[in-house]
Amino acid sequence: LPYNIDSLIYRYNNTTDAFELAQSIATRGAVDWEHFVLSSRHYLCVANSFDAEFSSSSTTSVVYAWNGSSFEELQHFPTHGAKVCKYVQSAGRHFLLLANSYDGSRLDVESDMYTWDGSKFVFVGGLPSTGAASLAPFEINNALYIAVANRFNGAGFTLNSTVHRVRDAVRWRGAIEYSDSFLPSAGFIERSISDVSSVRDAQNNITVVIRPESDLPSGTVITISGLVGSQTPTGTLGLSGPDAGLFRSATAQFSLSSSVLV
Repeated sequence: LPYNIDSLIYRYNNTTDAFELAQSIATRGAVDWEHFVLSSRHYLCVANSFDAEFSSSSTTSVVYAWNGSSFEELQHFPTHGAKVCKYVQSAGRHFLLLANSYDGSRLDVESDMYTWDGSKFVFVGGLPSTGAASLAPFEINNALYIAVANRFNGAGFTLNSTVHRVRDAVRWRGAIEYSDSFLPSAGFIERSISDVSSVRDAQNNITVVIRPESDLPSGTVITISGLVGSQTPTGTLGLSGPDAGLFRSATAQFSLSSSVLV
């Protein structure tokens, strides 16, 4: 089969009342196109599934940007038997999803998620998938979900498809987490810890300064470890300072045996 053939873009001509060929784009087993608009500029994404020149399902899918007269290549992404490309906007952020189905040896290959940084898409993380045939993003109560249609696992077509919730953590951690009960570890622009006394057995106050890369989701758990040498018994400790009210009940739990404050 002639996988490596051009895909065609037609433009409507009001004078002739017909669509006319406007541009041809080289594609490799193209199976899906997605159109979207960012900041009033038009984009196209193509999911390429197979490169006949190398007899490989591992190739690149491409995003093209409108330059005023034609679509030009903006960015390409490594994909494996790509089946679908999807664009979605959620909470002011722009995401691009690419469904991967087969890398030449495995069907359990992750599908990919990218986010727009203002000039290009950057990789966010992988979505578990098995011979994925499609992806569908949707929102419930302002939370973004992605449904993955898994098609084939090598033994048969009877297998589960999945729904993943994209946590708020994607805003500051650069990764996707899938469980509502998952408590991620944040990245911090600033983090420091200091005390007021180095005298053994003396009463001491510990000051912790943390500044996350972005707002932390409600319910986030912050763990401080390595508090070795303390003689404070295991139990509840009170928090003080101008930001103590940000924490539930302004308290934390200390474990003497593990030297951890949560």
